[in-house]
Amino acid sequence: MKKAILFLLVWTLFLSGCTKEESSEQIYQTQQAAIHDIFNQYHINGFFVLIDTTDNQQLFLAENKENFFVGDIKEREGGFVPRKLTANIALNNTTGATFEVPIEDQNYMLTVTSDAKEGSFSVPNSNYYFDLVTEEDSHRMVDDFRVIDQDSL
Repeated sequence: MKKAILFLLVWTLFLSGCTKEESSEQIYQTQQAAIHDIFNQYHINGFFVLIDTTDNQQLFLAENKENFFVGDIKEREGGFVPRKLTANIALNNTTGATFEVPIEDQNYMLTVTSDAKEGSFSVPNSNYYFDLVTEEDSHRMVDDFRVIDQDSL
């Protein structure tokens, strides 16, 4: 009897592990609506940099009281899906940080500093700079970027 119960328990756990999890990604009809949700969900009151990469990805760097995180916005059938990809990193006691940003086939390294480095991009109306490179060979990946403020949404 105990073996039968143990077998049923293991079988149930196995089957529950094999079920497909439903996606809980929120899809927005416009990119602007997706960005607006990011501002609201993460209480962004610092800068928000939307970065277009040379391989057609769209990343963002968000700052809120010297706490930074990185995400992306994917265009999918039916709209746009924003995702937070990294944990928050505070820069209040240091001059910079590097984020490992995994996206599908490519891993990026996004560096944020308060010191200008050769090739880095200045975030307008702030004291910060950023750079985005591939993790594998440090190839620069920024095609274009723009800073979006909440008032423009």
